[in-house]
Amino acid sequence: MNVAHALICSKLGPLGVTCRNPGGGYFLWVQFPKEISTEKLLPECKQNGVTFLCGNWASYTGEFKNCLRICIAYYEEEELLRGLDIFCRISAEHMLKRANISTAC
Repeated sequence: MNVAHALICSKLGPLGVTCRNPGGGYFLWVQFPKEISTEKLLPECKQNGVTFLCGNWASYTGEFKNCLRICIAYYEEEELLRGLDIFCRISAEHMLKRANISTAC
């Protein structure tokens, strides 16, 4: 759990992403800046073998569109870190691409 949390924080933290370390359990809650929709990240992540639960799918009001839940229960550490590395790369690319579009106007 701590290794997964540390990886997300080190790779995405500088971009304004936070990750809650619940101190146990099987899930990490990741929060992106408000303008990022995790539903837009999901298709590319899935194409690369990584999936997660979009935050708004866990909310009966549809809130938390900029959040997601990652399950870390079923994977050996090496496989988990490989998947999180893919997730972080895709997330960072998406955020940087979005930032370039926003500043181009």
